[in-house]
Amino acid sequence: GYLSHLLALQSFDREVIGLDYDEEKIQVAAHSHYSGENLWFAQADLTQFTPDTADCFIIKDVLHYFPASEQEALLRRCGEKLNAGGVIIIRDGIEDENRKHGVTKMTEVFSTKVFGFNKVEHQLDFLPEERVLSFAQEFNLDIERLESKATSNVTFVLRKD
Repeated sequence: GYLSHLLALQSFDREVIGLDYDEEKIQVAAHSHYSGENLWFAQADLTQFTPDTADCFIIKDVLHYFPASEQEALLRRCGEKLNAGGVIIIRDGIEDENRKHGVTKMTEVFSTKVFGFNKVEHQLDFLPEERVLSFAQEFNLDIERLESKATSNVTFVLRKD
């Protein structure tokens, strides 16, 4: 919930909703120091999540936990509800980053299997970059690509005119 807290604190006019599948993580985030009227946390299965219209969706480090069809469905649902002038930020491990992808996969093994920090129901399915580019093209979104130096994590900032 640190990103949700940061976004809520930067603008009290902004409404921030943080969602996670893991109820335990929601409880930790919801019981932190800041609990303003512009910040909410809820447990949600993003494969079933139907968003309201919004100016921004941030899908951070979560898509690889879903099969490709569910990744695409979630992206499509967000694209359909994005307001004009809005932004979708996607950060995830991109499998095409061959040189750095091993590091990302290793961190996920530690996170899911060794420490159990992240819960998984499916085999990890990292995205090919083409999946994000195809989504951006389908919804006529401008693309900004920000690359990590050490891992295959890429942040895509997708803007709707």
